[in-house]
Amino acid sequence: MDSGYQAEKKTATILFCDIRNCTRLFDAEDPLKAVKFANTVLAELGKEVEKVGGRVDRFTGDGFMAHFGISDSLENHTESACRAALNMRDALQGINNKRYYEVESVVTAGIGIHTGSVAFGKIETSQIKQETVLGDVVNTNSRIEELTKYFSVDILLCE
Repeated sequence: MDSGYQAEKKTATILFCDIRNCTRLFDAEDPLKAVKFANTVLAELGKEVEKVGGRVDRFTGDGFMAHFGISDSLENHTESACRAALNMRDALQGINNKRYYEVESVVTAGIGIHTGSVAFGKIETSQIKQETVLGDVVNTNSRIEELTKYFSVDILLCE
């Protein structure tokens, strides 16, 4: 590994959240509406991650990736991620109550959770410096989250 790139191996829990049918919601809409959506729905769900000690790593347009147990010393980061997912489910219900009264579509989400060994480090260009997690656990969890559609559930975690 190049000495300019430092990373450390950690055991952590990764959470992926994806808003269902987001593309369909905004196909014929003003793109500014998508930004408003992100600032209301995604930001509110991200706050639930932060409340239990997790960290939103990055937003992905219609969702986000978060990690637990990297930048803090959570005793049980897997339990914290599961608590965040349940709190996100409750928050989504409140969000949908508001959307219903504003005559907007109900929003659903898929959440995947997976724990294992990840690399935590920085990726930098001259304009961007980002700390992130990488590895098989992240890639596998992306697939776990996608399986929420297949199993028709909103939360799915790996044993």
